[in-house]
Amino acid sequence: MNKNQCDRFLRWVYNEINKGKIQIRFKKMGKLDGEFDYDGLVMYIDPRCDILKTLLHEFYHIRNPHTGEDIVEKKEKLIANFLSERQYRTLIKRLAKAL
Repeated sequence: MNKNQCDRFLRWVYNEINKGKIQIRFKKMGKLDGEFDYDGLVMYIDPRCDILKTLLHEFYHIRNPHTGEDIVEKKEKLIANFLSERQYRTLIKRLAKAL
């Protein structure tokens, strides 16, 4: 995944958050940092974890539902490393509006 692919993915995440179809909720979860309920369209994020990385991770699962956990974890880290400070701020603002 290169910088352009990461940017496209991030724009897709922004759009999905803005649509408001996916609810984002915080929930203490034990061993998991996050999970997505495909039936209810609810993303649960444990507030004790790295919220932004978990958000990216869960959205990657949504966009690529048949991708294994090990690959998703690598992509999540790669995307997080490509993000600029401005992109992180924008992601935080969009997340705050979705809550």
